[in-house]
Amino acid sequence: MCSLKIVCLLGGIAFGIHLEDTVRPRIFNGSPIRIENRPFMVSLNHKRKGFVCGGSILNKYWVLTASHCLPEGENPCNYYIRGGSTYLNSGSIRFLQKAVYFYSTKMNAMGVPENDILLLRPKNAFRFSRLLQPIKLPREGEQPPSKLWVTGWGATYATVRLVLVYVNIIEKHKHQKRIASEKSA
Repeated sequence: MCSLKIVCLLGGIAFGIHLEDTVRPRIFNGSPIRIENRPFMVSLNHKRKGFVCGGSILNKYWVLTASHCLPEGENPCNYYIRGGSTYLNSGSIRFLQKAVYFYSTKMNAMGVPENDILLLRPKNAFRFSRLLQPIKLPREGEQPPSKLWVTGWGATYATVRLVLVYVNIIEKHKHQKRIASEKSA
């Protein structure tokens, strides 16, 4: 149960918040950062197709990402996780052993499954260093800030360098009201 709370918290679900902007496949207007500033960041890659999505190390056995990054039914063994580097094409590699999906069939207004959450387990545990660390999680009951940071590999297009951008958050009921008014317009 504790791990599900962690997943929900990381996804913003526990706070009932949503990103103010629409979901985008890349980080827009981000500033370059070094992996030392966000050592929990990893990339999910397909063996033949390359980079798919970013993810966050939860502990030495699990990575959190979005469920749409690895289509259900796809063999996780065709994917690997790369971490410990600012650059997309370098760093240590961990091949996947298991994928655990947490999502509902209900779609939000943008066509993304609600609870779009995927836990990935590499075959070998992470060995932590200053370049590879688990994400620091908020404490239970801690209130969210008004802005969150988003990290990933991309600007207005995919890049090989890790970037960061700050985004505003809004309460769930305000988000739902906004989506409803956009649909009726």
